[in-house]
Amino acid sequence: MTTVSYYRNSIDEKKQKLSIEMQVRSVKEKAQSLKLLIDEEYTDRATSARKNKTHLRKNMGLLMGKIQKGHVKNLLVYSRCRLARNVNDYMNLYGLLKQKKVNVIFTAEYEFPMLYTAESELIERIIAAFNQQEAEKLVYKLQDAKVTKAKDGKHAVGAIPYGYRKGERDGDDWKPDEEESQTVINLFRFFVELEFKSISEFLVLIKNRGLTYKNGNDWNYNNIRSLLEKPVYKGERVYKDKGIPIVRVVEGIKLVEVDVWEKTQQKLKVIIRQSPAPDNRKTNVTYLLNGLISCAECGKEVKGKKYNNEHSYKCNKHHRHRVQKDFLEMEIMNKANHFFLEMITTYMGNVVDRLIQDEVKFYESAIEKFEKEANQAKTYLIQKGQSLMGSSMKEFLDEKIYYQLKNFEEKQYLKHEMESRIFDIHERYGDLEKVKSDIEPVILTHELENEKKMELLHDIVYKITLYQGKVDVVFKHPFKESILGSGEIEFS
Repeated sequence: MTTVSYYRNSIDEKKQKLSIEMQVRSVKEKAQSLKLLIDEEYTDRATSARKNKTHLRKNMGLLMGKIQKGHVKNLLVYSRCRLARNVNDYMNLYGLLKQKKVNVIFTAEYEFPMLYTAESELIERIIAAFNQQEAEKLVYKLQDAKVTKAKDGKHAVGAIPYGYRKGERDGDDWKPDEEESQTVINLFRFFVELEFKSISEFLVLIKNRGLTYKNGNDWNYNNIRSLLEKPVYKGERVYKDKGIPIVRVVEGIKLVEVDVWEKTQQKLKVIIRQSPAPDNRKTNVTYLLNGLISCAECGKEVKGKKYNNEHSYKCNKHHRHRVQKDFLEMEIMNKANHFFLEMITTYMGNVVDRLIQDEVKFYESAIEKFEKEANQAKTYLIQKGQSLMGSSMKEFLDEKIYYQLKNFEEKQYLKHEMESRIFDIHERYGDLEKVKSDIEPVILTHELENEKKMELLHDIVYKITLYQGKVDVVFKHPFKESILGSGEIEFS
């Protein structure tokens, strides 16, 4: 049986330099104070606990395997949120730790000890819910921060474009890179002034004039077109918030005049129309429905692939069971939006009632337990206080009395938190019609990035069955498994 430690930070170490270092220092100090020798250390760097389930984190997965085998006696970790940010993940891990009787030692001063009683399990679930909510709030705060930056004309997200470099101090705006910015100016000027019939010809012309990309590499179709289309070079920053562009004119970042940039766009449209991208250009095709479709005849998974020069979903064994990719994805998205709109208008009352009842019941049960425990601690303190009247200060500072005092304060605090949550629930769902009007029925839009589309589709599509000439699709509510919807899509 060994003593182990676990560390995790959520983002790149350059952005969160002290996180792992701070956790290690805190754990080592705690281990030293308890005279424990750490046998093994497990670290997951730049790993989000909100996005990655516990068993899918490389080193957490290894640690869980070791715990499962009964090889871990003590686990030192800075705080609960380092273990998991998702309630279900956290409670599954808690169940494993409880089953194997692992002594979990938190090194953050604000963390309560992890116990394995029925009451403690309830507390763990509540704390896990708090941690999950804080993680979700953080995501919204980060998104709001990006929008605020964009509205202020600052760089909101992404890498610094070619032609610029980072400011000398944190918070400084971009600075034009002397060499690269001159290359950008020349590229726009040559594109407007020179005669050529295709992007390929233009690439040859700029190569002959000694204009190279980063590290002396040649420009190619992708990076030259991307550069010529960026409005930042005319002094405009553009950031899309839920598909709506936020445009700001920013002094100090303009490299080419607006009229030169506009002429470039006009000529670029003509050139691209006359000479499309070369066939050998790499194009990344995302099959949004991979992992959701099965063949009606053999039951095997159907994956997207190129067939007869067309992107399709096709069964490897039954070639007649095939449907064009873009058509099916668009139809599935439309039907998903229709399903949610129907669900909102038909089931919203029942769903909201159930949400309220479930949440309120949970918190009322917690309040009852905390109130009972707080009263027990209070009774103990009163009895002890009466019996110790006239005693020495040392007796008053007895460890059991101190523990009961902290226990009373803790249960009072948690009881108050649960009461606040019940109030918030009634505030949130008090006006059902208001809730309906606040919900956007169009869940999936074409403006969403492919990664987000795929994530949503896998959340709400239960299964898709591919036949010859049609597909059957079954949708699920992302949180309520009992609510399903189905539809049929025909095609020739």
